[in-house]
Amino acid sequence: MTNSIQRLSWDEAASQAKALAVEFANSSGMEGLLLDVQPDPVLSEREGKTPVHWSAVFTSVHRGVEFGEPTVLLVDLRTQKVAFSE
Repeated sequence: MTNSIQRLSWDEAASQAKALAVEFANSSGMEGLLLDVQPDPVLSEREGKTPVHWSAVFTSVHRGVEFGEPTVLLVDLRTQKVAFSE
């Protein structure tokens, strides 16, 4: 899927990042709930005014038990890929 990130509104970009993160979480078997999606504070690359990299924060759950530290996923809108943040 090719699109111009530069033409996305802030809300559209956040929505797209959220959808990609939830799809990744579901396909990888993550049990946590999505807490928030925000532009990544470290990777500040933009196309126009729209951030390219977003951080999606999920609760950390394993076999029904919630852990204290959240799980953070990094979403790249340009490549439409998601990975665990280190």
